[in-house]
Amino acid sequence: MSHEFIGWFHFKPALDNQDEIELGYRLRKAVWSKGYATEGSRALILKGFKELGTQRVVAIALPIHKASIRVMEKLGLKFEKKYMHKTNQEVVKYSLDKDEFDIA
Repeated sequence: MSHEFIGWFHFKPALDNQDEIELGYRLRKAVWSKGYATEGSRALILKGFKELGTQRVVAIALPIHKASIRVMEKLGLKFEKKYMHKTNQEVVKYSLDKDEFDIA
């Protein structure tokens, strides 16, 4: 184990809806396509649903970030909508409700 910094994750109340928990991450390019995004995100979602009382998880990405969208889909998040973010960029929003997640 190298203890090398690979990036960060967040799991926090969404800015536009405090009833939703926003999942996000940014990883160093050197560790892309190694499963870290999926593994880390799944751990946060599981902790949220099992221990923290989370009822709904959302995530957003730029439409061109196909790998991030694929991670969301692997985790069971479903496309909800495409919209203009406050940063004036078009984003896609995916979501997952607790009762849709396989906690096993």
